[in-house]
Amino acid sequence: DNLGPTFADLHHDPAVPAPDAPIPVSVSVADPDGVAAVTLWSSVAGAPFAAQTMTEVGGRWEATLTGQPAGTIVQIYVEAEDGVDARSSFPAAGPDSRALIQVDDGRSSTTGLHDFRIVMTGADSDWMHQDVNLMSDDSVGATVVSSETEVFYDVGVRAKGSERGRPSTVRLGYGVRFHAEQPFRGSHGSVLLDRSQGVNFGQREVLLNLAMTHAGSVSGEYNDLVQALTPRPEHTGPAELQLDRFSNLVLDAQFEAGGDGTRFEYELIYHPLTTDDGSPDGLKLPQPDGVIGTPLTDLGEDREAYRWNFLIKSNEREDDYGRLIDLCQAFGGPDFLEAAGEVIDVDQWLRAFAFATLSGATDQYGGAGSQHNAQFYVRPEDGRVLYFPHDLDFFSSAQMPVVGNGDLARLLDDPGNRRSYYGHLWDIVGRAYNGDY
Repeated sequence: DNLGPTFADLHHDPAVPAPDAPIPVSVSVADPDGVAAVTLWSSVAGAPFAAQTMTEVGGRWEATLTGQPAGTIVQIYVEAEDGVDARSSFPAAGPDSRALIQVDDGRSSTTGLHDFRIVMTGADSDWMHQDVNLMSDDSVGATVVSSETEVFYDVGVRAKGSERGRPSTVRLGYGVRFHAEQPFRGSHGSVLLDRSQGVNFGQREVLLNLAMTHAGSVSGEYNDLVQALTPRPEHTGPAELQLDRFSNLVLDAQFEAGGDGTRFEYELIYHPLTTDDGSPDGLKLPQPDGVIGTPLTDLGEDREAYRWNFLIKSNEREDDYGRLIDLCQAFGGPDFLEAAGEVIDVDQWLRAFAFATLSGATDQYGGAGSQHNAQFYVRPEDGRVLYFPHDLDFFSSAQMPVVGNGDLARLLDDPGNRRSYYGHLWDIVGRAYNGDY
């Protein structure tokens, strides 16, 4: 019957305070029964919370925290009481939320990259980075500061990467989910930080996506480069900020009713082989592991046979595997060229194969024939399946075969397809995939 006071525009200023400088905190509080009192609670470096009375100034409630040494993390939340003794907190979980302030630690970019600062408590960071928790996709509470100016309190953070990537210092990435009322850059509900170039540190993939979009591709990803300021110093440095990896924002802009199309991620099934205590019921360790893959082939009519190698990534409630099964049966059937021509947009696949080949990435479907790292999208307007090159970061060589995929080789048995494919390679190299561009 009484929610208690409501809150708006909680912020501390500056977003990344200088060492030992006072930290002003303010918030707007409203209630139809009036606001009787507002309290700022703060915990410095995991110490017990301390209360501080906030004062109303010009319609906002304000308090100032004592300055702290460089790198210190201060957790805050605000509690208010209305005129009839109803109380509420913001963030709503109070001490279990994660509105965090990190004092400047000197890690900001000096190269012109935008900073992307992930702030976590020491205990949360230690928990998330434990080997038995690395593969969890549950979000851990955190605060993100973008460009050292915009603060996103109490967001969700998880580790990013495969079972082989997350345990590796140079390959571990992060996924961040934002609140709907404050999307990142005004439109993104989630983003990913990718730090690896396969087995090594690097962001070469962003160059490929720039070349793809410049040359003309229906599937170039829209990403950015940032300086990742992460919970652990060994993960701090440049990273690819993955903004739109075939989200509905991209699909709706690219295709008529694009968000209505179903998208599948072609993947291996990774399975751990050991546990922390050696028993079958122990907590699983990410390494060592085994993998199970499948080519694009007829696995029957039951969608369950396809589900874990072809992960449905959009319109999950419909759970419509029909066209994906058509694709696999066409590729696994006796009349390949004729059947494939009825299911896929052949020329789009040929151009996508050309981009995947030029990437020099080996651990992916298009250029090397790996049984993962591709996305298949059912175009709503005609039901044709498109191939989107994906996760082209495992760079190997600039001298890979120009036909390194068995399915591509079969498409090139048709002379017209062969001419089109080499035409796409020639066109892309001339337009964008060259040193001058």
